[in-house]
Amino acid sequence: MKRLCITNDHGWTPRTLRKQERKIKNTLLRQRVMAVRLVMEGYLGKEVSSMVNVCRQTVSHYVSLFNEGGLELLLHRDFAPGREPFLTEEQQEEIKQLVLTTTPVELGWDVASAWNTKLLQSYVEKHFGVCISREALRKLLHRKGLSWTRPTYTLAKGNPDRQKNFEKQIDFIKKFYPLAAITENEYGDGNVYYIGGGIDDDVLNDLAKEIVQKHHIWHVESDEGVEVYRRVCDDGEYMFILNYTDQEKRFHNLTLKPYDSQIVKI
Repeated sequence: MKRLCITNDHGWTPRTLRKQERKIKNTLLRQRVMAVRLVMEGYLGKEVSSMVNVCRQTVSHYVSLFNEGGLELLLHRDFAPGREPFLTEEQQEEIKQLVLTTTPVELGWDVASAWNTKLLQSYVEKHFGVCISREALRKLLHRKGLSWTRPTYTLAKGNPDRQKNFEKQIDFIKKFYPLAAITENEYGDGNVYYIGGGIDDDVLNDLAKEIVQKHHIWHVESDEGVEVYRRVCDDGEYMFILNYTDQEKRFHNLTLKPYDSQIVKI
């Protein structure tokens, strides 16, 4: 892909463009000037698209406008009425139904349990051949009556037999020990749990589920012997899946060989 470059600066420099950005109140217009300035400073088109949150095709269009007519043409927004949308009405409705009735993991598109604009952006580009910004997708979904919310996780119903067993253990502890075996105390902005009894794994698992549900801690269900944890870094979120057993295991649409481990970007 050909590298983007400024062929006619029209007397502007990165420094003067930065000053101009500060004077522009309209966010979208300021975004255009920022994109041109970043290209002028030597950034690649894909780097600029990530920094200003638009696709590379849009950055290329901004650069073309600036090369042709300078800042005046770049900031000109006198578009003709009835401009044809990026996606047809049928495609927009398909995206709406995609969000409402499916998950990325069900389609084998990603391990995430809910759609976000980043995943939809890649899906639209792959299936419709259209490059559209995440902000445009957010507005599209808003027009379709959808709004963004954080995903919630519903824990599986407790096992009645295990619950009865837990109650028996509590009765036993109360009978033979004058002090509580499990206590919860506030400490600073958090809570501290003290476990001082001989409690089996089933009870500990139930307690852990109660804690993550009560305090809204991120978690995910996995098979016994499969550990899954999440890490966040500058370029996004990653999920580490480790199989500690000598058997083949599955996690969502991934197959883990014995003692295998995989890293998946969310």
